[in-house]
Amino acid sequence: MSQHASGGYETQNWDEQPYGERDGEPKFTRAHAENTFMGDLEATIRFDLLMVYRHDNFCSFTGLERGRQAW
Repeated sequence: MSQHASGGYETQNWDEQPYGERDGEPKFTRAHAENTFMGDLEATIRFDLLMVYRHDNFCSFTGLERGRQAW
């Protein structure tokens, strides 16, 4: 028997700031954000991302998220 949940999310806040900028090198940013999930699962989470943008604007990132209950 499989279980299935459906829903969606909205980004409530997004604050992305560059750091360690150097001419001719990929762009590094930090993003602090908040998403609200709706549907079968309801939650608000905050998360932080470390992002790098290559010269062709492709972005790689890693991040951590935490549910509101844990703040």
